[in-house]
Amino acid sequence: MFEGSLWLFPDTALAAWLQSRIDTLCARFGTPRFRAHLTLLGGIGPIDEADAEIGTRELAPRLPPLLLEPTGLHGYDEYFRTLVLDVVDTPALCEARRLAAARFGVPNPAFKPHLSLIYGGITPAMATELASSLSTPWAPEAMATALATSTARGGVPVPAWITGTETGLRRG
Repeated sequence: MFEGSLWLFPDTALAAWLQSRIDTLCARFGTPRFRAHLTLLGGIGPIDEADAEIGTRELAPRLPPLLLEPTGLHGYDEYFRTLVLDVVDTPALCEARRLAAARFGVPNPAFKPHLSLIYGGITPAMATELASSLSTPWAPEAMATALATSTARGGVPVPAWITGTETGLRRG
């Protein structure tokens, strides 16, 4: 059985920048390392694992590459949003989430799209300080280009998360 989330993966340049920051911060503060991603939808399942993979393979080609427009680095008093690069909830991201929620039979609550840089381990004040010290060499054409399932969810330790098969979004 599968329970978890549906993740979008940023294009290569953005993924490299994010992963470098994630790895550095996790090592510095002793927090769990994770792969750079944007959670498109959480709360999936329990469903059959094969259905989760089939659903992802069916959904991905229906979605165009998704523009990731940053609003800045911010710190929050939330474990999974301790330090994030917030992203505009564009109409295309909103539609992708709606389609994913419909495919997986999950409610479509309010969405706060973001790319996390660290989970926990620091105070909100430290997160705010880090946010002001990190530069964001962000290309205006940064895109999410792939989709996969992840066993990420509350109650499951970050190191135990498993990512499913990555499927590219529609080309052109």
